[in-house]
Amino acid sequence: MGLDDRLDEISWPDPQALPAELPPVATFDYALLPKNLQPWARDICERVQCAPDYVGAAIMAGLGSIIGRKLGIRPQAKTDWTVTPNQWALVIGRPGVLKSPAMEAALSPLKRLAAEAVTALRFPGERWEEDVKTLIAAELAEKVTNTERCVTPEPARPVGDFAE
Repeated sequence: MGLDDRLDEISWPDPQALPAELPPVATFDYALLPKNLQPWARDICERVQCAPDYVGAAIMAGLGSIIGRKLGIRPQAKTDWTVTPNQWALVIGRPGVLKSPAMEAALSPLKRLAAEAVTALRFPGERWEEDVKTLIAAELAEKVTNTERCVTPEPARPVGDFAE
């Protein structure tokens, strides 16, 4: 008897409707955020007109991603066991309560820094080529002015699978 046959034999109860009312939830306390970020979080909530929970969760998750694996906790004094803290955030709300705009506003500085880093890392080849050309030009200029040091280099020979 296969799994499908056994699942067909199970008698499942009829689904029940979920309750319409939500359980009470404590209001978000801005004191949970670092003191210097509290005014910024309040400003985002005011501009976006959203719940502060969404902004606070996004800010703390963003800060956690910046720290990443740079810090660790060693809970045992006499071992090298290191725990790298992870931080996860999840915002829940009905459609239209501005979860995405709140998170977008809270993470925008981090996204801007990431874009700047990508731009800086994307073009090092062009700068490297310019640096090499400058060094070659300086070396050639030195060889031309100092003829006794000028030596004709041997032509490059192929190496590896390309050698004949």
